[in-house]
Amino acid sequence: MTQKFYFIPENWQLSAKLLKWTKDMGLSDKQIAEQLELIGDHQYKRMMMRPDACWRNWIKNAIKWEHVTPTVNKEYRRPAELSPEQRKQDAEKAVAQMAEYRGRK
Repeated sequence: MTQKFYFIPENWQLSAKLLKWTKDMGLSDKQIAEQLELIGDHQYKRMMMRPDACWRNWIKNAIKWEHVTPTVNKEYRRPAELSPEQRKQDAEKAVAQMAEYRGRK
């Protein structure tokens, strides 16, 4: 049975795939270390079960809310800067990347 938690488990670590995904999102090693420290101190309001999914959402929201600015991936643009067609293309690209990440492709 999967363990439920309010805090990211202390023994959780970024897998190689998840680290690659994070770097592909444009974060530097320093930014990744900072975000790891922040998520480790975060208490969720409801029980969570998938720390990897929590991390992906954490990073996406950190970029979206401008808590972190991608430094490596210069192609990244915040949703407000995109046209509807660009948003659609980016959404399709994100779905393809997630399918690849999850090994479905």
